[in-house]
Amino acid sequence: MEPLLAKASAHFAPMQAGYNQQEVPDEITFEEEPPFSDEQLQVATPYAFRLETDTVFSGDKSGRFELRYGDPQVQHGTRAELIVHGRPSGDERWYRFALYAPATGYAPDTASDVISQWWQTSRSTQATSLRVLNDRLILRTGAHPDSLEEVDIGRLQKNTWQVFVFHFIHSAGPEGLLEVWCNGKKLLQRRGGNMYAMRLPYWKVGIYKASWNNGKTAAAKRVLFFDNILISDTAIYTAKADQDHKVPSLK
Repeated sequence: MEPLLAKASAHFAPMQAGYNQQEVPDEITFEEEPPFSDEQLQVATPYAFRLETDTVFSGDKSGRFELRYGDPQVQHGTRAELIVHGRPSGDERWYRFALYAPATGYAPDTASDVISQWWQTSRSTQATSLRVLNDRLILRTGAHPDSLEEVDIGRLQKNTWQVFVFHFIHSAGPEGLLEVWCNGKKLLQRRGGNMYAMRLPYWKVGIYKASWNNGKTAAAKRVLFFDNILISDTAIYTAKADQDHKVPSLK
């Protein structure tokens, strides 16, 4: 393991042969000297984020996030999160990350954690977020805070990497689209509003536990590892056969 670094590595990853895309996506792999700003990390303790060399998806390093009950709040919440800055500016976007949940550091809890969210406003819960509740992956989405839908998309696997891909047409109306894959298996396709009728969201990954703002829960510590975090205007496919079947790359 490496000691705390206040930043992670964000660079434009070169594409492999056979990929179909129009521009190089933005990817965070944690491999190089960190070039992005401190403001992208929302952490309150020395252990909240560090580079990890023992548990990696690819390359030599991953990003390790840790949150403990009683940690100071950041931006009015108990969180250890990374704001992912990317170049995409349109309504249609692709997002990807590899996730590892260690069994010893991520016990089941009846109070949910947000591990990925598309942030728009501090005045309510976000329109779309991926949560973990009692080791189940819950996708919450909608266009109004009073009518958000929650969909159970499967179990959080422990001590192994899971790769998540999200395809959005960001919209507060019926033209919106949200598709989710995990390890190449399609888990969800939903049409309709997936954001509030305001500015387009920006993306955050890490750990946010709102319940700890007010008191204890069954778990006292949360540890997650992230790697190969990507945001792009353009879908990435491994080959034309995958492109025809709309199967996102896991690489």
